[in-house]
Amino acid sequence: MQRVKLAAGVVCAAVLAAPMAHAAERPPQKVDNGVLVPLAGATLKVEVCTDSVVRIAYAGDAAVFDRPSMVTAPKQCGGATWRATIGDVSVVVQTVKLRVTVSRATGRVRFTDPRGVPILSEASRGQGARRDGHAIAVPSGATLDRMSVTGPKALVDQLEYAVGAFHRLPRIPSLALRIARVADGSVDVTLVSSNAHDWDLAAADLILHEAGGRLAGFDGARPAYNQPDPVHGELVAASRALHPQVIGAMTTRRAASARR
Repeated sequence: MQRVKLAAGVVCAAVLAAPMAHAAERPPQKVDNGVLVPLAGATLKVEVCTDSVVRIAYAGDAAVFDRPSMVTAPKQCGGATWRATIGDVSVVVQTVKLRVTVSRATGRVRFTDPRGVPILSEASRGQGARRDGHAIAVPSGATLDRMSVTGPKALVDQLEYAVGAFHRLPRIPSLALRIARVADGSVDVTLVSSNAHDWDLAAADLILHEAGGRLAGFDGARPAYNQPDPVHGELVAASRALHPQVIGAMTTRRAASARR
């Protein structure tokens, strides 16, 4: 069963190269920015970005963790105070705001605050999405003239030019959290610039899909993961009703600009 979680204030990005596996013989390894947790045939990385931002990546080839992400800029990471406790059963990484516990047997990840209180959104394929244990669903009532939008300024400007005024929200630095906010109804539309990687998108994409939303490119195609090139083009996250309207407006505007 494919299962991912996204904590409030936490970037949880996953490379879904394989299902979570049994524990590997190699011990976990603490690195400069987090911990590598070996599993059978794969590695899970807990990367501490800030006190409130932790990135989770899971891949069959640990070399993918050395590839830079264009989404979470280096200037947005660093300075976090954290510690790691490596036990026989689990690995615990804790900052002053978050505690991340990884099962060494299964790779299952649990997010809590320092007191142990869950602070997460989660999704299991085919079983819906939840936040703090409660089911969430993408609202269906938003319209182009009454929607709330977040994303890179250049893309938001293009959409505003195409459809007119709407409610512009401050850009959320965490791409995964920005997409998850569509899933819980806090945001109607999230625009994504090109160069996002599998591990920036996959977890939040599953949460959005299970909540009834859609993440897709301007051609209408959903992201294809685990390809030789893990980089994606521009994307839009929205409700299934609003998504084609946003795509249509953006593509019409770009086509008109190209004819000038």
